[in-house]
Parts: sequence; C-alpha cells; structure tokens
Amino acid sequence: MNDISPEVALHRISPELRPLLCSVVRNGRVGLDSTNCLRVTDLKTGCISLTPGPCCDRFKLHIPYAGETLKWDIIFNAQFPELPPDFIFGEDAEFLPEPSELPVSISTHEDPLLWT
Repeated sequence: MNDISPEVALHRISPELRPLLCSVVRNGRVGLDSTNCLRVTDLKTGCISLTPGPCCDRFKLHIPYAGETLKWDIIFNAQFPELPPDFIFGEDAEFLPEPSELPVSISTHEDPLLWT
C-alpha cells in the first residue's frame, strides 16, 4: 500500500500541485473525534521519465467514513495544474450515482418555465 509519512508524500508531489494537497496531508483529521485521518498512498506520476524533480501527480486517497475506508484514485496533470483532477472511485463506484438514473419530477422536467 506504500503507506508513507505525510511530509515524504508532500515532497514527492509535483511542486505545482503541492499547495493543493498540503492541508489534506498535514491536517487530514476527519470526524468528530479527529482520530480518523485521511491518508495518501500509491504516489505515481504521469510525467515522462526525463522530467526532473518530484513530479507525482496521481495517488490514492483513503477516506475514513462510517467505520469503513473509501479508497479513491485522484489523478491530476502536473503539466496543467490548473485543470481539475479526475476521480476514480474504484470499489466505491456506487458513491456517485449514474445521472440518468436519478429521479426527476416529470412536471418540472417537461415545463421549462418551472426550471427557475
């Protein structure tokens, strides 16, 4: 699982993305008792092997929730840090429902005047 210390994880992250992850990695307490922590593991890069310096831009985020741990893959692009990341929910795919399967009120859906 590559469980590493928060500071080591930060130093492996691409410098452009590091500010986005500082709070998560350093202050990752979750819940009322603050004993559950967010963890970052499996740091990888999508950069070519000739890219100098730390350039990890993808990782697995472990999120404690309801006695379980959600494991999401977060994929940034170190070449374009201004773009939002992609999320792969993996075994937690049910977390995000299929939009076409969400219930919609027929009267509101069919009458554009009621959309506002």
